[in-house]
Amino acid sequence: MSKTRSLLLGLAVVLQVAVLVWIALTNQRILDNGEPILLQTAPVDPSDPFRGEYVSLNYEISTIDLSAVNVDEGAAGIERGDTVYVDLFPDGKYHKANSVWTEIPFMLGGPRIQGRVEWRSENTIGVTYGIEQYFTPQGRAIEIERSPQDSVDVQIRLWNGSARVEKVLVNGKEFVR
Repeated sequence: MSKTRSLLLGLAVVLQVAVLVWIALTNQRILDNGEPILLQTAPVDPSDPFRGEYVSLNYEISTIDLSAVNVDEGAAGIERGDTVYVDLFPDGKYHKANSVWTEIPFMLGGPRIQGRVEWRSENTIGVTYGIEQYFTPQGRAIEIERSPQDSVDVQIRLWNGSARVEKVLVNGKEFVR
């Protein structure tokens, strides 16, 4: 093999490893530095043949009534696939949606989570945030699914709009995987 081919192959390997390290560090940075936010959820128990068993999490902030929150001018034209920024505010022990933006607002507010619009009806949007799946060891997801709907909470870490699930709480106690 020529030196040029060896150099290109080595460069390709280093680049792939660098991308994987960057992804891992980004996720860890969110968990280390992010603001803890507690969300109310309703679990469902599906299974992925390649990645294993998981609980599908449906958050209260996943369905937003646009007539009940503050919205920017662009909200009237929100469509499926659009990126939105949802300001959250504490309401009791949970955080709830307070406002929806189609562009990152410059004013300071409470914690803000970035999501993607999955569907829209007249005044309601369905939003996903990338935290809708929680993987468990084989046979353990059913424990979360069988818990009463109002007994499962999720604590996320939120940093610069990005969120990661930190822990799932069942009846106020951390679910240990």
